[in-house]
Amino acid sequence: MDETMPTVEAIEPITFGQWLRQRRKEYGYTQEELADLSGCSPASIRKIEAGERRPSRQVADLIAEALEVPANERGAYLRLARAETLPGEPVHVPVPASPAARSLSTSFVPAPATKQPVPAALPEASVSHHLPVYLTPMIGRREEIADIRERLLREDVRLLTLTGPGGIGKTRLAIEVAQSLVREMRDGVYFVSLALMHDPSLVAQAIAQALGLVESAPHTMLPNLIQHLRDRRLLLLLDNFEQVISSAHLVVDLLEAAPGLKVLVTSREVLQVRGERQFKVPPLGVPDLAHLPVTESLRLFPAVSLFLERAQSIRPDFELTDDNSEAVASICSRLDGLPLAIELAAARIKLFQPQAMLARLDKSLTLLTGGHRDLPARHQTLRDTIGWSYNLLEESEQVLFARLGVFVGGCTLTAAEEICADFDLAAAGRGNPGNDPAHPLIADVLNSIESLLDKSLLKYEQSDEDGLSEEPRVAMLDTIREYAVERLRERQEDAALQRRHAEYYLAMAEEGDPALSGPQQKPWLMRLERDHDNLRAALSWALDHEEWDLGSRLAGALWRFWYIHGHFGEGRRWLSRIIDAGEKVPPSRLAWVRTGAGWLAFNQGDYEQAQALSEQAAAVQRESGDKFGVAWSLYTLGALQFERGKYEDASALHRESLALAQEIGHNWGTAAVLNGLGYGALRQGKLEQAEPLLEESLAISRRIGDLRGIANVLLNLGMLKHQQGQPDNATMLLEESLAISRELRDRRGVSWALNSLGLIALEQDKWERAMPLLYESLAIKQDLGDKENLALCLERLAIAAVTQEQPVRAVKLLGAMKALREAIGSPLAPDNRSHYFGIVAGARAKMDGPTFTEAWTAGQAMTLEQAIQYALQGEPSYRR
Repeated sequence: MDETMPTVEAIEPITFGQWLRQRRKEYGYTQEELADLSGCSPASIRKIEAGERRPSRQVADLIAEALEVPANERGAYLRLARAETLPGEPVHVPVPASPAARSLSTSFVPAPATKQPVPAALPEASVSHHLPVYLTPMIGRREEIADIRERLLREDVRLLTLTGPGGIGKTRLAIEVAQSLVREMRDGVYFVSLALMHDPSLVAQAIAQALGLVESAPHTMLPNLIQHLRDRRLLLLLDNFEQVISSAHLVVDLLEAAPGLKVLVTSREVLQVRGERQFKVPPLGVPDLAHLPVTESLRLFPAVSLFLERAQSIRPDFELTDDNSEAVASICSRLDGLPLAIELAAARIKLFQPQAMLARLDKSLTLLTGGHRDLPARHQTLRDTIGWSYNLLEESEQVLFARLGVFVGGCTLTAAEEICADFDLAAAGRGNPGNDPAHPLIADVLNSIESLLDKSLLKYEQSDEDGLSEEPRVAMLDTIREYAVERLRERQEDAALQRRHAEYYLAMAEEGDPALSGPQQKPWLMRLERDHDNLRAALSWALDHEEWDLGSRLAGALWRFWYIHGHFGEGRRWLSRIIDAGEKVPPSRLAWVRTGAGWLAFNQGDYEQAQALSEQAAAVQRESGDKFGVAWSLYTLGALQFERGKYEDASALHRESLALAQEIGHNWGTAAVLNGLGYGALRQGKLEQAEPLLEESLAISRRIGDLRGIANVLLNLGMLKHQQGQPDNATMLLEESLAISRELRDRRGVSWALNSLGLIALEQDKWERAMPLLYESLAIKQDLGDKENLALCLERLAIAAVTQEQPVRAVKLLGAMKALREAIGSPLAPDNRSHYFGIVAGARAKMDGPTFTEAWTAGQAMTLEQAIQYALQGEPSYRR
């Protein structure tokens, strides 16, 4: 450390959040960029810096990598990050200079904190403890151990119950916590296994035996136990309490009689007694499959680390590689981070490579068998582990548990009531066939759900995403749901429940479809996205069972949601299955399905398919008098003609569409077509004609509260201001459009705004701003399969290449762009031609003729995938 720096004692203590903010700014990262690097959300980084949240261990490790904390200083760094230092304890970790020779001279010194008084610790050798010893290392759980330990040391916490489903690792976690408390418990730490006990009256005897007390008569057992514990300070760990839950009063009796006693319980069910505190044991952390980090960083996720450790215990040569890392991450995610399931899967490494193992996880309960012989039988197969909990349920709870298996990805409480409640359920287990089936006693469903939550067979999901308060949801881990489905089939209720499930989600979709055009657009988009798995399951059931009426209605109600949220390819696949049914679907409904399929095909650059579908739809819609359907089909056909360079035909079709929308008073349709007409004029350079059309569209969209319509018009107005030479106004409009599109999760809108903002930044020589925008736009369009706008991205990146003195690269990108446009039949629009010819001229001026021809030919020969990969090679740090 520099001798001129102040001593540690002279430095004012700072919090981890303060240190992080300073360090991030020193390295030039925004909160969003650091969030990307550390695998969490920007909101999490903001809360960490504000001191409202502590980072998890894995996030702290990734932050350390991003901010280059040296390996020999990681221990001190983590103690500060995780608040594991004592008040006033200096942590001597000097901050090294960053690559730009920055000088942050603050050492890691924790801010003063208020902690509960900790009893004087005894030397570990002088304390008695009777805890099982494990032969395998504990993976992860550092954060949970610290949290539980801190709770147990509080004076007001005497009874703490660790809850969670079977296989989540409650026992192992509890033992690790107990081990960490040995020095704080003057009279010992004792483990009491109740796993094989089924008689609640024997719990006191089991505790006495664990404490080494001499056996006594049953009527003197409890008094003797109380007498022994009365003046002692010790911890009892009562393991697997769920099957003797009726003896919970005994725990209260002991705690009331022995003020120095603390009890740590593991149970799949809460005890529900006075003084009980609960800790829900979470699954192990798993990677986000949509944003996988590099292979080496995957090891930081506890679920992956556990899989790797257990696999290597069987196959020492097994390693995490670029070839298998995605499969390993997917296995851990598919198994919900459930430790037992991951261990059982890793044991199969003798037979299957990770890729083959992943393919077999559709039947995970069959695959996940064969644990270590020294483990309890219920831990040698996941089915037995879940069955252990199921067999402890009341009959009515077993019925509801099985029925809840019909939901995929969870459900609201209302959905559970509507689909799962009936007379049989209300009467199950009570022998009460005289109840009126017209009054199904819905309260029993809610009570049973609460019980299943308490028994860790359901998990509670309070959704307040994006500030939208929504009804609470409950869900099952995938492995538990698979067991529930097996029980549902055993009861022979699966067919009836699946129909009821499909009818419920059809009603939801049909209610939500018209709302996607007005002020309730955002909550409905989020609602449909949250229940997308249920909607998929309902649609799959309908089509597999040839329920064409239900299936066509459901798909017809969903295709606009699929479009807005960028599920182009998926939507087309569903709609194609219905179109293939032909005459089995009513003609008017089939026409609307074709309209949706045509629109999605257009947005993926499949112009021939889009035209055929839209023309077929329009013919039927004209015959049936469906003016709105005709208006939409004509709108699609007009957009097609524009992209093919037939501008007059496009304008005529759009004006016919506009007349129909105005005739029926359809404000949303009117605004959409006006925006299309304005866009067409804009792309032809007819700015004076475009502006009033766009302004009128914007006014209507604002009046009806159509956020997506507003974002689309702002996008086009931003492009118009750009062409008028007003880059600041253009940027303002485009950024507003981008913000709305991100809020709605409209990925197509996001990619358009990013692309236009990137072009403006390019023209202003703002490379640090332009390139991330263009690369993010390209990545989104690649994911959407939006060929027309992928071509536009290649062109913009070619502009960047020419300006950066990379003429060969620019020509290859232009050649690939030209080939793509020729393949989809989309010539350059007039407003793009000047860019195109300017790039070509600029590149030609920087190379000889043969080099230009060779680069052009190479670009044209690329497949679309090759062209995209080549484009992304320009700036690896900006990849998404």
